[in-house]
This record gives sequence, C-alpha cells and structure tokens, in this order.
Amino acid sequence: MLYCLYYSPCGSTQEYAVKVAETLGPNPIYVDLTRSDGRLDFQREDIVIFAAPVYGGRLPVPLVEKLERMRGDQSHVITMVVYGNRAYDDALLELNSILVGDGFEVFASAAFVARHVFHPEVAADRPDKQDFQEAEAFANRAKYKYDEMDYSEPKVPGSKPYREFAGMPVAPIADPASCFKCGTCATNCPVGAISKEDPTQTDALKCIDCMRCVQNCPSQGRVLPQKVQEMLLAKLSPLAGVRKANEFFY
Repeated sequence: MLYCLYYSPCGSTQEYAVKVAETLGPNPIYVDLTRSDGRLDFQREDIVIFAAPVYGGRLPVPLVEKLERMRGDQSHVITMVVYGNRAYDDALLELNSILVGDGFEVFASAAFVARHVFHPEVAADRPDKQDFQEAEAFANRAKYKYDEMDYSEPKVPGSKPYREFAGMPVAPIADPASCFKCGTCATNCPVGAISKEDPTQTDALKCIDCMRCVQNCPSQGRVLPQKVQEMLLAKLSPLAGVRKANEFFY
C-alpha cells in the first residue's frame, strides 16, 4: 500500500506531499497527522511518505510525539520537510532518525520551500509551478530507486545534538475590532491551545505558532502582537527577494 502522511497546519506541506503521492502511484491513502494521534503500524511491503513543516530548524514537538508512536516493519519511506526560505537546519535529519528508530527504512528525502507563515513576502506564491515540477521529478526518481530495490538511506544535512528551539514565548491574539468569536480558530487549532468557550483566550504555553488560526480566520480577527510582527518583519525581510532551491537526497 502507498500511504501519504503529512502534518500541515497551513497547507503547504500537504500540497507538496499530495503531489509526490499522486506521482508515485494511484489511490494513495492520506493521513492528516495534524488531526490523527499517530498510532499507526505499517507492513514491510508498504511505501510511506512522511511530510513535515520546519519550525525554527526543527520538527514541531506535537509531530515528534506522534511519530514516536508509529511502528514500521522495515517499511520503505520517503521523507520531506517544508520550510519558509530561511533554513531547515536539523529538521530532515531529525525526521529520518526518528523513523529509522521506529523501524522504517528511508530511501529518499527532500527539503522544499514554501511561503513563510510569518512574512507573506518571503517565498511568496510558493509552492509554484516550478516547485511542483521538481516535486514530480523527485517522486519519479525515488520510484526508480525503489523499483531497482535500492533502499539505501540517503545522507542528509544536519547535526546532533539538534539545534535548540523552544518556540516563541507569544501566541496570536484576538483583535477585538474584528473577532466575533465564531470559534473557527478553536475548532481548527492542532494543539487545542484556543478556548472553545471563549476563543479570545489562548494558552501561549500550548501554542506552537503554526499560524493556522491567523490563516483560517474568516474575519481576519487573529494577529500576532504588534511588536512581535515588527520584529519578525525586520528579521525576515532580507529573505523576501531570495529564491532558495529545493534539495533532494537519494
């Protein structure tokens, strides 16, 4: 069976994962790890795509917890990380290491670029046509390697101990001028950080700053605090005119 698993609060990781899955073969089984608890077991004959976003050069902590619940029986794996045009640092190595420890065999990996969730002008409009063409080519080459029964693990960038990233000490807040407490943010928060009883209340310790609530709000009623926005814009603006290349490992 062909499985496609992705953790994608804002959608870009899912887009890349679906493109690779559709290229690999018909009728892939999709699992949205943003929702699933990750308690899954796979068989030796399965091919599994794992796609993850990068937060501060690492995997999101909730995803790591889900990955560690999975088990493979030498199941063959393609791994992908998606980052916002800065760097993916240790994330791909972290993903591969966890899966190998879970009993999977990684035979192809990639790092793709998507629009940065904190700065809409950084990698704006990505993934684009060129990105999807490259994702398709990656899938075809990975399939060729699999058909040749070459399951060797690719060497990917990164180092141990992994880069430290504890997240940001703030969370998006409700804008009282535009938030009408519809609850869309609370319903869709992947970590349950937003109160369903009062969606203006957010647990900053639970929040992973995935920005799903900001992106999905129908009234544009959730924002980062103004000072945080200004800091992020200043830090990320130099990347706005840079097109970083996707990277592939076989």
